[in-house]
Amino acid sequence: MRIALITTPLGARSGIGDFTRQLLPYLRERAEVEIFVEDRCFVPGEGSKPASSIQPRDYDQILYQIGNEQAHAFMRPMLSALGGTVLLHDWVLFDQAVAGRPELAKGGLRGLIAAVEEGGIRAAKIWKSARKRRAPLLDEPVEGASPLAFGWHELEEHGIWSSRSAGLHLVRRDAQAMKLSLFIPEGRKLELREGEDVLREISAKRDERIELELPMSGALTLQIKVSGKALTESQRGNADPRELGVFLSEISFQRAGEWTAEPLHSSQLITEDGQGLSASRFALPFNRGVVRRADGFIVHSEWMRDEIVRDRNAPTPVLIVPHGIERRWDDFDRVAARAELPLAWRDDFIVASLGTLQTHKRVAALLDGAARARERGVKVRVLLIGEERPRELDLSSEIRRLDMIDSVEVTGWVEEPRAHALLSAADVCVNLRGPTTGGASGGASQALGLGRGVIVSDLPELAELPSDATLRVPVGEGEAEALCEHFVSLSSDPALLKQMESAARNYVEERAHWSHVAETCVEALKQFPTPRASRRGIIQNAIRQRTAQREEAQ
Repeated sequence: MRIALITTPLGARSGIGDFTRQLLPYLRERAEVEIFVEDRCFVPGEGSKPASSIQPRDYDQILYQIGNEQAHAFMRPMLSALGGTVLLHDWVLFDQAVAGRPELAKGGLRGLIAAVEEGGIRAAKIWKSARKRRAPLLDEPVEGASPLAFGWHELEEHGIWSSRSAGLHLVRRDAQAMKLSLFIPEGRKLELREGEDVLREISAKRDERIELELPMSGALTLQIKVSGKALTESQRGNADPRELGVFLSEISFQRAGEWTAEPLHSSQLITEDGQGLSASRFALPFNRGVVRRADGFIVHSEWMRDEIVRDRNAPTPVLIVPHGIERRWDDFDRVAARAELPLAWRDDFIVASLGTLQTHKRVAALLDGAARARERGVKVRVLLIGEERPRELDLSSEIRRLDMIDSVEVTGWVEEPRAHALLSAADVCVNLRGPTTGGASGGASQALGLGRGVIVSDLPELAELPSDATLRVPVGEGEAEALCEHFVSLSSDPALLKQMESAARNYVEERAHWSHVAETCVEALKQFPTPRASRRGIIQNAIRQRTAQREEAQ
């Protein structure tokens, strides 16, 4: 069987990118697979082809890897033109839709039409209401809040990239000046604005590293605007599809003659006019551009299958497969992993959670449950593995409020091998969410692959997780108390913990290992409808891809 796999570049950092990389070797044992990526991200010699070159009739199936990621937006028009099967990871495709249809963020009549087309009348009403609500801007002091407002990408090891237009809202008590340490790639023009005033203007004839220093008196709201080349050579070499402006490696403030650098954090999705759709994102699935165009689906839950069939209101081939999991329980030893944690932790009950520390990941409830268990005599320690988002969650205040300063360790973002080692130190792993995008839990899958039991939110899209390896808690009322009861019970019952760990390994071996997932997918694709691509659709796809590439290069 020949499969054309439409995905983001294998070098791109993303959860669904990780899924693709891990599935691919097992898929290739069972079928001929060729990878196609967006034309502007194509790099010769990396084992992929540009999406404009695809000839559907050369393949038995076209398979798209789609989730709620901006980089997946290019697949929407491809689905319309070529058809194919979607491996759908999220029900809510808000970020992807906004990237593919910018009018959703800009508003107006075109935005309203897009909202109706992507989500229906009900979603359009929610969208319209959300557009009227102004997102909170950091023009008033917010303790510990990030200065990054709109237009910033995910945090990297040495700093963070802006998009072509980004905002800074700088409010720091007693600060007399601020300083930005920036990298400007060759060929870019930087404008630093305060309102309508241009404070700095720099054209980089070569790669430049600069420091911009500005006086402060109260709040300082800046806009960074960048024009010129879109992709650097480094981006092309690393298959990075983002529109990048400048790289901010450090922001620091001067107080009493001394400079102090602050940690950098990613921002919420806030448009330039300050209108925040983020607060309503979970009520705006914006997925009809995918759900109503695909010929078939592969999903991770019965719940998502039912949602697809209900939305399409027509017979639709849908396969349910587990989220793939690799066997890793022999790679890390619990005692060795704990040796890297504070000495006082090593004999206590350790709870670990993997993922970005956001409000909807229920971090506050996890800490509350742990604090309640400590009040009942259980020595619970909480290991939070992931990037902080202080604009969304004031984690330090929550830890202080619960008197858990010595009982919580926050690692920040870490590479995957390090994350696995840290998870291995835990007695049990916790991955909560609510509200939700409707996808499978990658964090829970990582924990099961390490032979750990997990505690998850009682959500329909997670119903397929093995009941004998999983404990559940309600979302909302009773959440913290249920977590407390689980911690108390597990800490006093080592046999139950071992039973859950054994069940986790059995689930991986018998159902969820990547080899099982690949085998099931290939057998289903043999039965699914072949892509409905026409000559006109092939030409439309090629033109659209190449046009986007030219626009990116300008």
